[in-house]
Amino acid sequence: MSIRVLLLQADGFLRSALKALLERHGQFSVVGVTASESEALEICKTEAPEIALIDFSIPQLNGVTAIIGIRREHPQIKVVALSDNDREDAIIGAFRSGARAFVLKNSSDSRLIEILDVVSKGGSYLTVDMYQQLLHRWQSRKADSGDPTSKLGRLSPRERETLRLVTTGQCTKDVAVTLGLSFETARSYRKTMMKKLGVNNLATLTAFAIANGVVNPEKPCQDQMAPEVQQPA
Repeated sequence: MSIRVLLLQADGFLRSALKALLERHGQFSVVGVTASESEALEICKTEAPEIALIDFSIPQLNGVTAIIGIRREHPQIKVVALSDNDREDAIIGAFRSGARAFVLKNSSDSRLIEILDVVSKGGSYLTVDMYQQLLHRWQSRKADSGDPTSKLGRLSPRERETLRLVTTGQCTKDVAVTLGLSFETARSYRKTMMKKLGVNNLATLTAFAIANGVVNPEKPCQDQMAPEVQQPA
């Protein structure tokens, strides 16, 4: 069965190009194409897309509010943000809003298909360059705030392991299975871990994990991507 995709794009040319690209692949079917957030929400109700590919860099369309609106009304839909710039504030804003991946518009067709495939299977995605930006940001914050390991030291062994698993591609259900815990217990560890670290989005959480040696910064693509951290499963 094909993966159902909604395109929320303000650029008509880009909408047509993306639709044509996805329809060439039997893996995906485009169930809605729009430049309106309200129409996108209606399509979500009637067509039940599994992925929403949202333009995150066009002034006429507020990508943050669009992502938040779709995630609030339809939390099961996985959101991919498409942007023409890779500024740190844009990346963090997308993930904080609930996106699972951040993709540049100049990415190759094969890369976009690869990312959508990763997201459809429950993963998330950032490029190496984006990771390095977030890592640099976190390291700068550590330098300004004193002891870089103080926050990591607040975590219990179980919480540290939860951090490692979440930032290397495991959702809460997977964490529960790996650690031999109930789903509720694993979710509790995850929630407490994030609260202790003062983190509420995947991008910052992953940058923290890399900066503190919890995960390997040399392998940061889809193999180390986790479902967005605000989703409970």
